[in-house]
Amino acid sequence: MEEQLKGFCQIVARAEDGRALIDRVREHQPDIVVTDISMPRMNGIQALRELRSQGLKTSAIIVTVHEDEDLVRAALEQGVLGFVLKSQLGSDLSTAVHEVLEGRVFVSERLRKKIS
Repeated sequence: MEEQLKGFCQIVARAEDGRALIDRVREHQPDIVVTDISMPRMNGIQALRELRSQGLKTSAIIVTVHEDEDLVRAALEQGVLGFVLKSQLGSDLSTAVHEVLEGRVFVSERLRKKIS
């Protein structure tokens, strides 16, 4: 994932689980968070929900193998602006970051077709 972000993003922290994600966001207050749904201790959507409840408004992109339209909807309801399938990471992640930084929603095409 980091390879797709080199050159236009500065990676300020990494988190091994959802709890660590919350701590890193509090500490660094990044413009954008790129996280997986499936993480130990707390999944990505739960971590983002907790951050929102604490008033932190960092933009977020979810990266996942799950092609479940209910997960996409749940993520979007939590204020996630990007949803990228891992199988589409190489082609979609940089576009998703650019779109989300502009305040627009990005969903990988295969999922976009499912939720339309």
